Amino acid sequence: MENIKGKKIRETGRRKIIKERPIFIKKGYSRDHRPDLKQCVLDLITSQDGDIPLFVRVGDGNESDKAVFGKVLVEFKKQIKFDSIMVCDSALYGQENLQLIQHLK
Repeated sequence: MENIKGKKIRETGRRKIIKERPIFIKKGYSRDHRPDLKQCVLDLITSQDGDIPLFVRVGDGNESDKAVFGKVLVEFKKQIKFDSIMVCDSALYGQENLQLIQHLK
Protein backbone atom coordinates (compact mmCIF):
# COMPACT_ATOMS: atom_id res chain seq x y z
CA MET A 1 0.00 0.00 0.00
CA GLU A 2 1.43 3.37 -1.03
CA ASN A 3 1.11 6.45 1.12
CA ILE A 4 2.11 10.09 1.12
CA LYS A 5 3.06 11.85 4.33
CA GLY A 6 0.53 14.48 5.35
CA LYS A 7 1.00 17.05 8.08
CA LYS A 8 -1.59 18.46 10.39
CA ILE A 9 -0.64 21.66 12.18
CA ARG A 10 -2.35 22.59 15.43
CA GLU A 11 -1.59 25.76 17.33
CA THR A 12 -1.51 25.76 21.12
CA GLY A 13 -0.74 29.24 22.39
CA ARG A 14 2.52 30.24 20.75
CA ARG A 15 3.73 26.75 19.82
CA LYS A 16 2.70 24.83 16.74
CA ILE A 17 2.34 21.07 17.04
CA ILE A 18 2.79 19.18 13.78
CA LYS A 19 1.24 15.73 13.55
CA GLU A 20 2.09 13.55 10.58
CA ARG A 21 -0.47 11.16 9.18
CA PRO A 22 -0.02 9.01 6.10
CA ILE A 23 -2.35 9.57 3.17
CA PHE A 24 -3.47 6.25 1.74
CA ILE A 25 -3.63 5.80 -2.00
CA LYS A 26 -6.54 3.38 -2.42
CA LYS A 27 -9.22 2.26 -4.77
CA GLY A 28 -12.30 4.41 -4.39
CA TYR A 29 -15.06 6.13 -6.34
CA SER A 30 -13.69 7.16 -9.76
CA ARG A 31 -15.28 9.95 -11.79
CA ASP A 32 -13.32 8.56 -14.75
CA HIS A 33 -15.14 5.23 -14.37
CA ARG A 34 -11.86 3.42 -13.58
CA PRO A 35 -12.52 1.56 -10.32
CA ASP A 36 -9.47 -0.62 -11.06
CA LEU A 37 -7.02 2.26 -10.42
CA LYS A 38 -5.77 3.54 -7.07
CA GLN A 39 -6.15 7.24 -6.34
CA CYS A 40 -5.78 10.03 -3.82
CA VAL A 41 -8.03 13.07 -3.41
CA LEU A 42 -6.94 16.67 -3.92
CA ASP A 43 -9.18 19.32 -2.33
CA LEU A 44 -8.48 22.69 -3.93
CA ILE A 45 -9.99 26.10 -3.16
CA THR A 46 -9.24 28.81 -5.73
CA SER A 47 -10.04 32.45 -6.40
CA GLN A 48 -13.27 33.20 -8.28
CA ASP A 49 -11.62 33.01 -11.69
CA GLY A 50 -9.78 29.81 -10.75
CA ASP A 51 -6.35 31.33 -11.41
CA ILE A 52 -5.07 31.61 -7.84
CA PRO A 53 -4.96 28.58 -5.55
CA LEU A 54 -5.87 29.63 -2.00
CA PHE A 55 -5.92 26.27 -0.19
CA VAL A 56 -4.94 22.70 -1.00
CA ARG A 57 -5.35 19.45 0.92
CA VAL A 58 -4.49 15.88 -0.07
CA GLY A 59 -6.68 13.08 1.25
CA ASP A 60 -7.13 9.33 1.15
CA GLY A 61 -8.28 7.81 -2.12
CA ASN A 62 -11.50 6.42 -0.71
CA GLU A 63 -12.70 9.40 1.34
CA SER A 64 -16.09 10.92 0.68
CA ASP A 65 -16.65 14.59 -0.21
CA LYS A 66 -19.60 14.60 2.18
CA ALA A 67 -17.34 13.53 5.05
CA VAL A 68 -14.69 16.24 4.56
CA PHE A 69 -16.16 19.35 2.87
CA GLY A 70 -17.21 21.00 6.13
CA LYS A 71 -13.83 20.28 7.75
CA VAL A 72 -12.00 21.67 4.69
CA LEU A 73 -13.95 24.95 4.85
CA VAL A 74 -13.33 25.33 8.59
CA GLU A 75 -9.58 24.73 8.11
CA PHE A 76 -9.46 27.16 5.17
CA LYS A 77 -11.19 29.93 7.14
CA LYS A 78 -8.73 29.43 10.04
CA GLN A 79 -5.80 30.07 7.71
CA ILE A 80 -7.15 32.86 5.51
CA LYS A 81 -9.01 35.81 7.00
CA PHE A 82 -11.04 37.76 4.45
CA ASP A 83 -14.67 38.14 3.49
CA SER A 84 -15.65 35.66 0.85
CA ILE A 85 -18.52 33.67 -0.57
CA MET A 86 -18.09 29.91 -0.74
CA VAL A 87 -19.70 28.05 -3.62
CA CYS A 88 -19.90 24.28 -3.12
CA ASP A 89 -21.73 21.36 -4.65
CA SER A 90 -24.38 19.30 -2.86
CA ALA A 91 -21.80 17.29 -0.86
CA LEU A 92 -21.59 20.17 1.64
CA TYR A 93 -25.27 20.26 2.50
CA GLY A 94 -25.60 17.49 5.07
CA GLN A 95 -26.63 18.02 8.69
CA GLU A 96 -23.14 17.40 10.12
CA ASN A 97 -21.40 19.76 7.66
CA LEU A 98 -23.97 22.51 8.19
CA GLN A 99 -23.39 22.34 11.95
CA LEU A 100 -19.61 22.54 11.37
CA ILE A 101 -19.81 25.67 9.22
CA GLN A 102 -22.67 27.57 10.88
CA HIS A 103 -20.24 29.95 12.63
CA LEU A 104 -18.30 30.84 9.44
CA LYS A 105 -18.87 34.14 7.69
